[in-house]
Amino acid sequence: MAPGKYSIRVKSPSGELTGLELNYLKTPDQEYIVQTIVGQKGVFEMTDGVGTEATTKLPTGIAFAPDGSLWFTERGYNYIRRISPDFLVTSLLDVAVDGSSAIWQGGFDSKGNYYFIDKGKGMLRKIETGSMSVSTLASEMKSPMNVTFDDEDNIYVSARDNKAIYKFTPSGTKTTFATLNVSPNYIVFDKNKNMIVGTSNGYVLIQISPDGTQKTIAGDGVKGQEYYDGEPGNPLSAKVGATFGVAAGSDGCLYLSDNTYNCIRKLTPDANGDYSKGTLETIAGSGKAGFSDGKGLKATFNQPYEIIITEDCKTMYVAGAVNYLIRRITVK
Repeated sequence: MAPGKYSIRVKSPSGELTGLELNYLKTPDQEYIVQTIVGQKGVFEMTDGVGTEATTKLPTGIAFAPDGSLWFTERGYNYIRRISPDFLVTSLLDVAVDGSSAIWQGGFDSKGNYYFIDKGKGMLRKIETGSMSVSTLASEMKSPMNVTFDDEDNIYVSARDNKAIYKFTPSGTKTTFATLNVSPNYIVFDKNKNMIVGTSNGYVLIQISPDGTQKTIAGDGVKGQEYYDGEPGNPLSAKVGATFGVAAGSDGCLYLSDNTYNCIRKLTPDANGDYSKGTLETIAGSGKAGFSDGKGLKATFNQPYEIIITEDCKTMYVAGAVNYLIRRITVK
């Protein structure tokens, strides 16, 4: 059978039932192996250690650091934490301003400084990694969510409840880069300098071209009962949930963590690089909330947050906030 939706009719001695549908998924062309690298099932604490000896509570964001480590945001205790290349987890800084802080996601500029969001306080903050000193660059945003950078180290922040994306120069000058009709959760630049926007309640993925043009590239804008990858060549017919993470791969594909449908998905553009005419496929996660490791569609996630991918597109890392885990996806 070709992947897609099929109508089902059930006959029995007492009558006939119609109007049912089967969502038949395409088996991914490659193997995607999901493995927990930090955290333990059912343990919601913050302890340092090696690999799964370490525990976490509400990890919302994860980023590659210049030294080869991973930094992640510990929302449960408002800490910035580090995973070394040999999986030693250490807690670096308590970055709470006060009890209303809610640390969200962050990333590094080209100079190796770390910028992160305090969603609860509406702030963009910075860690000078040499001195580990913390400063506030901007405030009074409504539910800022994540931060990304362009090639000139300009800083961009998705402000969900402002329905806006703000741009900050390295010196801190603020302008409005874009306003949207939906709430932006996540932003990232692809290799062609398009900004890709994952939305909260819009149930779409949006592209903002370098000239400022906005267009929907995936999702029909309606929340469904279950996820659907859409018709081949038409990701606009797909069901796309709230997106808290998008990774732009060097292969030209987009990898998204679908928070609503509890899965990891891949959007491959067409031969001309057009995402809206490409192919969306689910590569990991069953679509049902859970927390089990395994191969591809047999693994389970529970509202995955940020996702990042290595330069060779062979390894992904996912911040699993609700499961209190950091997961690794290895592409075979």
